[in-house]
Amino acid sequence: LWNANLKNADLWNADLKNADLSDANLSDAKKAPLIVFGLAWNVIIRDDHMRIGCEHHKITDWHSFDDRRILEMDGKKALKFWRQNKDMLLNLADSYQEQLENL
Repeated sequence: LWNANLKNADLWNADLKNADLSDANLSDAKKAPLIVFGLAWNVIIRDDHMRIGCEHHKITDWHSFDDRRILEMDGKKALKFWRQNKDMLLNLADSYQEQLENL
């Protein structure tokens, strides 16, 4: 995608893991998702939702999930991941939403 014009592209379910976005034009991508790679699961934050792996929920729901609910998603691995990354991911999601509101 080098030098691609993605001005109005909807990349919600796109797999950009190995994409080279150098010089891509994202100037009008006001609602471009925030994507976090390098964790046990990829994280995608868009609008008022956050997807972690295959779990896709409203950010407000992620704030309210307790340990039991996270265990139901994918067992002990999910709970360990959530405990290690919860604060960071919720802060990212909240900051992302705040920036969207200020556009």
